[in-house]
Amino acid sequence: MLKKALYGLRQTPHAWYKRLKGVLETAGYQVSSNDPALFHKLNPEAAFASVHVDDIMSASASLDEVQDLKSARRKVFDITDMGDAKHYLGMKVLRYRKRRMLKLSQRQAIVEFLKRWQMTDCAPKATALGVAFQATKAAYRNLRPILLYI
Repeated sequence: MLKKALYGLRQTPHAWYKRLKGVLETAGYQVSSNDPALFHKLNPEAAFASVHVDDIMSASASLDEVQDLKSARRKVFDITDMGDAKHYLGMKVLRYRKRRMLKLSQRQAIVEFLKRWQMTDCAPKATALGVAFQATKAAYRNLRPILLYI
């Protein structure tokens, strides 16, 4: 039996997730029941950690909570602090500190989608798609995941 997950093996992502989950749980975080990639720590200063492979974005009303999470991860992993997030998973992160608000924008992803599907001149309509419209299976297969992401 392997005692160490090796890059490229099928079980490596699962081993990485288990290890990271253990570190986050030790730091007081719980896995969200809605999304296994979202961890939360519910206390007076709620804190959240979003995980995508080896990218982790944390957010909290308390800077101490964010620093505590970084310290917990730093004890186990060699991490790089990229500072305040500007982009995450193809989304632009806009921060309004005075209003204590974060906004995620997918404008660039939508523009790229419209270019790819040659729809840059399209305009919104208040009506649904016509009944006569028939999408090909290949087009539908390619289009559906993009629309679900946006």
